[in-house]
Amino acid sequence: MWTPTMLPALAGEPASPFVRIATLAEATSFVTNWDGESVPFINVDVTLNLYRMPESTGLGMESNGQHAADGLSVGSATLYDEFGVVGISSVTAVANSSRRVHF
Repeated sequence: MWTPTMLPALAGEPASPFVRIATLAEATSFVTNWDGESVPFINVDVTLNLYRMPESTGLGMESNGQHAADGLSVGSATLYDEFGVVGISSVTAVANSSRRVHF
C-alpha cells in the first residue's frame, strides 16, 4: 500500500512526520489480515518501531505476513518513505468473523 499524502490528525494543522507514519501504522491490521475479500480480525494492539523519521510526504507499507490460531492473529509490516525503510509496525488482533470489514 502506498499513499502520496496523509490527512492531518487535526483539521487545519499540518501532520508531522511522526503523526503521518503513526497514522499509516494504524492500517497494519488491514494489510496483514486481508483475506482477499475482507478483514476477519479486529485490531487490539499496534506497535510502531522506527529507526528514523520519514523524510518525504509519500509513505508506504508492505505486509511481512500474518500468523493466526485459535482466534488470535499477529502480523507485521515494513514501513517506507520515498527513500527506503523507516521501520516496522506489528499488530495483535482477535477474530471478528461475524463483522468482517469489506472493501
